[in-house]
Amino acid sequence: MDILQPGYLLDFIPLIPPDDIAAFAREIKRFREMPSSERAEIGEKCRNLVEERFSLTAMHRGYEEVYADVLSPDPKEIVRGTGP
Repeated sequence: MDILQPGYLLDFIPLIPPDDIAAFAREIKRFREMPSSERAEIGEKCRNLVEERFSLTAMHRGYEEVYADVLSPDPKEIVRGTGP
């Protein structure tokens, strides 16, 4: 569920309920029937999403936010993403 966060439109990723085998089969069929160029485009979007959200830089940014939250004497003074 780390992929799903407010503010991200992820209409290219099919979300299937965990126990819905029929929906899973439909999505597999849909992907198999789409042109390879469309699959490649979806793959590129997925790769960009992962690089943006789960890269080393994103991880460092997240740690900076956690440390700022923990070390700040007043949570209202925290300025997110500014770094040292």
